[in-house]
Amino acid sequence: MARKPARRNAASKQVAKATLPDGLMNAAPVPYSVADTSITALQVYHNPDRRPSGDGPWNNEADKVSWVDNETGLGCI
Repeated sequence: MARKPARRNAASKQVAKATLPDGLMNAAPVPYSVADTSITALQVYHNPDRRPSGDGPWNNEADKVSWVDNETGLGCI
């Protein structure tokens, strides 16, 4: 039987403070309207390179939104 990998010591990890990734528009949770309700979006991404040309409803729409569902506690995208 294969052995489990040894646990790494968390204190030995060097964690650099990450800057916001490309496309991420918020550093903190924000209210975001979805259909007839509002969610607390943890992350809101915009990718202007993948937008249709011209003006339309997509101008103010996020390309990806992540949040935690209040009823189930599951992460959603």
